[in-house]
Amino acid sequence: MTTLGCVDEQSHMEMHFLQAQLANLHNLIDLNPAKAKLQLEELTEYIGAALPVIGNLKEYRRKLMPLEAPQQVKQNYLKRIKIEIGNKLWLLPVEDIICVKACGRYVKVVTDQKEALVSMSLKRLSEQLDPEVFWQVHRSTVINLAQLDHIHNLDSEQMQAHMKGLAEPVVISRKFASLFKTLYSN
Repeated sequence: MTTLGCVDEQSHMEMHFLQAQLANLHNLIDLNPAKAKLQLEELTEYIGAALPVIGNLKEYRRKLMPLEAPQQVKQNYLKRIKIEIGNKLWLLPVEDIICVKACGRYVKVVTDQKEALVSMSLKRLSEQLDPEVFWQVHRSTVINLAQLDHIHNLDSEQMQAHMKGLAEPVVISRKFASLFKTLYSN
């Protein structure tokens, strides 16, 4: 991968972060205007600090991220997850995961052939998954984009993700629906 590819990947991740923050602010405005204002000020400060860098972003990225960096980052993501059902153990490749759902202090890992509870929080597991492949679509659900069949708009605010191998669609919350709307409008 070239340095330019690295810039594109990092830029995409930064854009995804900014979109999530803006979606959060959008929902927070009605619920808690004071907190929304504070978060908007913090986001404005964050963007303001990045502006001097944006003018020379490619050169800045070349200095910070050598050509090997993208491979190193990819290698740090979880490749297999240990699944135990009864007295059987599987080392499941993460690409087989359709979605992951929070169940208290556990997560339910769903594939087209099995479902299993794993003793790990959704937050901890999602931090170990590649954010280019696994997207959070609800506070309790992360989906594998490679397993996504299509998105269904129920109305202007409700969306569902229809996943390959699942009969029931996955609900996309309003907070995360805006990310899909932005993605498909580009």
